[in-house]
Amino acid sequence: MLQFGIKIKSGKEIIGQIPRLIFGGVKSFVGKIPVGNPGGANVPPLKPFPIEKELQDIFTKAGINLV
Repeated sequence: MLQFGIKIKSGKEIIGQIPRLIFGGVKSFVGKIPVGNPGGANVPPLKPFPIEKELQDIFTKAGINLV
């Protein structure tokens, strides 16, 4: 998302991604990643989002548990 922010020249997205990168690494390390979160600066970093049934089926077939 940081690269996307740079590409579209959005200062808000770029600034919003910096804390996500810093704290997201820590949360990722301890397994506290919110499922379905798109990662944009316009959404809360710890809020989970629903995943469509079709995508859930793809993850399940690939052996990936979303819980």
